[in-house]
Amino acid sequence: MTESESLPPPGAGTPPVLRVKLVGVGGSACRTVARLCREKQIDAECVAVDTSAADLAGAAASGVRTLLIGENVAGGAGAGADAARGALAARASDEALRSMLAGTDLLILVASLGRGTGSGAAVEIANLAREVGLLCVCFATTPFSWEGTASTKQASEAADALQANCGAFILLENNLLAQTEDAGASYSEGFRISDRWLETGISACCRMLRNDAGRMRVDFAAFRGLFPVVGMRTLFSVGFGDGAAAQEDALTDLFRCPLLKTRTSAAGPSETLAVHIELGAEPQISFINEIVQRVKDRFGGESRTFPSYAVNPALGSRIELCVFGATGKR
Repeated sequence: MTESESLPPPGAGTPPVLRVKLVGVGGSACRTVARLCREKQIDAECVAVDTSAADLAGAAASGVRTLLIGENVAGGAGAGADAARGALAARASDEALRSMLAGTDLLILVASLGRGTGSGAAVEIANLAREVGLLCVCFATTPFSWEGTASTKQASEAADALQANCGAFILLENNLLAQTEDAGASYSEGFRISDRWLETGISACCRMLRNDAGRMRVDFAAFRGLFPVVGMRTLFSVGFGDGAAAQEDALTDLFRCPLLKTRTSAAGPSETLAVHIELGAEPQISFINEIVQRVKDRFGGESRTFPSYAVNPALGSRIELCVFGATGKR
């Protein structure tokens, strides 16, 4: 046996486990992460970060790891809707935040913008992630315009800072809820629409990268290659279908998704795409081929398109689609 043919060391053939961390920053984001953890939809370590001890207590009850930041700044009482105070709290807990990010490959950051902790601390955490070389995919919610100019301005400034420092940045504007086909829904039902967008995107990230429920997954290096530099505009869309026309309905929903119209979304076709399909039963080859081709026809992917699918029997006749990409246009 020559040197080049020598046996690999023990364990060399075992691929490393992708270390995904889902971090919620701010009260609303912490509640979202707690719910996902409680319902066991996400294959990731879940962490809630806040300046409010009371908000973190609820997350801890759901089994989420919690991190109270800026105790000497906010005293555990919250940032008082002041982004500068939220940022100061994060900087005061720099060492704890670095320790929280250690051992992570992919950071999925959920931020509730407009208030103090979400607007201030989330930006500091994204900066730290960039500094240590983590890929950060950020989902950020913004307040309704009627919540006031101060909240709107604070959220807008935080969104700009997050987009400039994240590999992928997806903005979920509450004002978009009035533009959906379910605009006549109740207030609570409207937020369930937003939650579904958010949860599908987060779940797709984990499923396409750590996929044990399907034969196709996206390599992490390929996924990272979708966002070669920070600050690019992110293409992100989701679509849902059910019943006999599930495929067609899901594609129509995907192509009309309001998240394609936010001010931070991709301004043109993406050179590279990742397409995730979630369904209740093993699909036919023609089914995958048609969906991926139609997604390419709409969103680009001329350089490379990475498909993945996962079988989730709980979906029954339902189909969920999710697309990620990026453009260099700002």
